[in-house]
Amino acid sequence: MKIITLEESVLKLIESKLAKYPEHLNEFLTVPTGLVEVVNLGGMKLYSSESLKQDFLKAISTNPVTKSSMDVLNKLVSKDKIMPCWTGSNFLKNVLLKIFTQENILGLFIPSLNRILIIMNSSVNIFGFADETRLSAVTIHEAMHMSAANSRVNFLKIWKNELDLYYTSMFSLMFDIDKKDKQLQTQATAFYNDIYNTFEHLDPRKFKNSGKMLEAWELMLDKYIKPLMKISELSKQEFEDSLYNLKLFGKYFVKDFETLMANYMRFKSVFMPMFIAYRSIGAAKMPNTTVCQELFYPSEVICIGTLFPTFSKQKVKQALSIIKI
Repeated sequence: MKIITLEESVLKLIESKLAKYPEHLNEFLTVPTGLVEVVNLGGMKLYSSESLKQDFLKAISTNPVTKSSMDVLNKLVSKDKIMPCWTGSNFLKNVLLKIFTQENILGLFIPSLNRILIIMNSSVNIFGFADETRLSAVTIHEAMHMSAANSRVNFLKIWKNELDLYYTSMFSLMFDIDKKDKQLQTQATAFYNDIYNTFEHLDPRKFKNSGKMLEAWELMLDKYIKPLMKISELSKQEFEDSLYNLKLFGKYFVKDFETLMANYMRFKSVFMPMFIAYRSIGAAKMPNTTVCQELFYPSEVICIGTLFPTFSKQKVKQALSIIKI
């Protein structure tokens, strides 16, 4: 297999953390027999093999999230669009998992390569129930992002109903508007279509510290959401305060994510409606995630939705099928 060295822009987010943990860069355990290096991720070597691919596919083949889409997933793995990788380094556990997840499995969609890395370390039991479930969830989550990046028009067609319901519910709760109001439904749909077509295909790592993304997004809020003041039950001042908090939340997300996380509870008026809106597309309880990406990347709504038992497995398979191989 050809070794892939990831480009600078892809590593921007990760490399900001590497300098804090230089002692981990060369901390590798013995590489299991048969594995060969396939990716160099900011100094961390990732390994794979045909055997690991087959074990990965076998592990996710019976999980409800992935079971009905295995024929498509087999093709994506065989063409290296989805690459299960192993690292013997404790770096994954000690650094990356603190950034992205609390589990021992990391999923990473890389738009510039149109490829998903599923990274596991030596503590993962690929045939253990918990890890099989996590593998399946991470794989489908990242695959939905890839699907959206590969075919924007078709992705929106597949998931229009779910996105309509989510964004209408979110803004209804955020600004105290009857969710059956036709103007609200129209404006919510127009908003997510605009952010989808503007931001979805772009690598977010290239927009950190960029005011252009924020400026464009705020203009969309003024265009689609500000006119809803006329149908809101909130007073003019309450509506303006809610819109201000929403814009401030978005500003921190784009320019200073660490500050957003440190002050997250300050923004209940923003994130609680985003959480509760998941009920409109089948969530029986609040999803175990930090909501924020939904304001810029509608595919995140679908990524989270794929974990709900009632979510359409047929549509998931459709979305996987539009990924370019």
